[in-house]
Parts: sequence; structure tokens; C-alpha cells
Amino acid sequence: MKPLYRPFVVMILVILLTGCFYFHRPWFYPLKIKMVDNLPCFTIPGDRAIRQHNPMHKGFILEKVINKHYEIIWATPGKPNNAPLPVKFNKCLPVGFDDWQEGRYTLSNGVWFDNGIDKRYYQVGLTLIRDPLSNKLALMDVK
Repeated sequence: MKPLYRPFVVMILVILLTGCFYFHRPWFYPLKIKMVDNLPCFTIPGDRAIRQHNPMHKGFILEKVINKHYEIIWATPGKPNNAPLPVKFNKCLPVGFDDWQEGRYTLSNGVWFDNGIDKRYYQVGLTLIRDPLSNKLALMDVK
């Protein structure tokens, strides 16, 4: 009985160990950022796998570091007012926040594909500084 038991145990261990090393999708996908007209412009990179689906933008959450902690300073309205908007890849997203100041921020965005069958969350961290000569905002750091 021992020779039959050993391959069964090895097979169970192999199956369990392969489950430990299975890499799932990331929690957040990266947003790209650049400055346009003295405001941050956030874009979703459009890879081939997601361009063929019907992506809809579901909203933003903007957090800023205040007293060494991230605090939500702005978010898009909740239901029923937040109608989903179509996503245009590699184009500026319609972020309605317009009171950008110096500081460290994190912007999170939800995108639903094919009426919610698949969901992706995008996020970017950024630090804005004010140029003393031109008094314009500039990106210091992007994470």
C-alpha cells in the first residue's frame, strides 16, 4: 500500500505548491501622467487585450498626503448620478478636480469592461511642485 500512497501524496503536494506560485492580476494597473496646460493629464494605456472590449470609466478617487497620511480630498459623485463614460485610451481622462496645489497625490480610477464582466483599477502616485520662476505646477515624482 505504501508504493501507491507515495505518488498520490507527491501529486497533491505539487498541485498545492503550484497554487502558491500562481501570479494573479495586479491590484492596480498604472495610469500615465503628463502636464497639459498647467494641469495633470491622466491617460490609460490601451493595450491590445483591452481595446477590443467596451470599457466604461466608473469614477475617480483623489487622495493627498495631509499630516503624513493619505486623505480623500475629492471623488466623483456616487450612484445614481455617476453615469459611466466611455474610455478613450491614451487620451486625457475627464478628471473634474481643478484645485491642484503642491503636494503628493494618488489618483485611482475604475474601468469596467463589457458591462461589468471584467473590472480594472488604475492608479498613479504623483508629486507636484511649483516652479518659483514661472509659478506653474510641475511633476517632480511619479510612482
